[in-house]
Amino acid sequence: MSAVSAAVTAERGAPADLARPVVTLTDEELAVLGHAEGPAVTPYLADLTGAVRDQALATALRGLLARGIVSPPGGDGAPELQGDRVELDLLVRQDVLSVLTLRRAAGTVVAVARTGAAVQDFLYAHVVAEFVLVEQVGTDGQHRFSLARAADLGALLVGAVLHPEAASGTTGDPVTLSVPAGDVSGPAAVAVTPPALLAQLGTAHLRADVTVLRAGSGVGADGPGELLGLFTGPRGCWVARTAAGSGRVRIAPVDVEQVRRDVRALAADAVPTPESIPESGDAR
Repeated sequence: MSAVSAAVTAERGAPADLARPVVTLTDEELAVLGHAEGPAVTPYLADLTGAVRDQALATALRGLLARGIVSPPGGDGAPELQGDRVELDLLVRQDVLSVLTLRRAAGTVVAVARTGAAVQDFLYAHVVAEFVLVEQVGTDGQHRFSLARAADLGALLVGAVLHPEAASGTTGDPVTLSVPAGDVSGPAAVAVTPPALLAQLGTAHLRADVTVLRAGSGVGADGPGELLGLFTGPRGCWVARTAAGSGRVRIAPVDVEQVRRDVRALAADAVPTPESIPESGDAR
């Protein structure tokens, strides 16, 4: 596999429209909209500081206005000067506002770091009751949002983390990874595939590190849960389980169906049961 897919895919045999694209926003645009915080990475904006960052945010605001995503609340929309900064009171387009509201309301987020032969990206499934807001983030700082049903999360995750030509029948001895697994909420999460494993998998493989972030006083407040590391490709599948931040990790060969079962089980654990979802009249 030469690159990580640029779009959210679903498990083979599943309907192609499980996730409906909604909007794409950049790191800077999310910051202007007041949604830079959260578990998702901001790989482009994170490298900017000082005047360069301010210029990027100003350009992002111009882009949001030009695309009709935000607009002044009426009149001429003249900004209010506060010292050396400008305070803007903006109206956000309803579809984008709905996306941002779902993103902030998520009590559980499934975080995925994916690495192909040449490309790395990140996937966040924000679970809110019976809905899932899927956020795919590239190293270019673009956040592609799509909406799906929580019932389809398992199929979506399998399609996202499993190499399309993944094969069973893997043989070989378990491999020990001594590099800390880390937290998949950041770019440093994806460590280099150990040479011993790379020799068996070959370069045409997909690595995916998956964990579930749960809300305490905010999503991720409790830290990531168990980290599921998947290495899949035409020459076999390997899986690693470890507590986040652990050092030595044992990676063992498995068949494709076991990978699917593990991912679906993780998805099922992330989705609330019908009994735990409050009715609209009970919501606070």
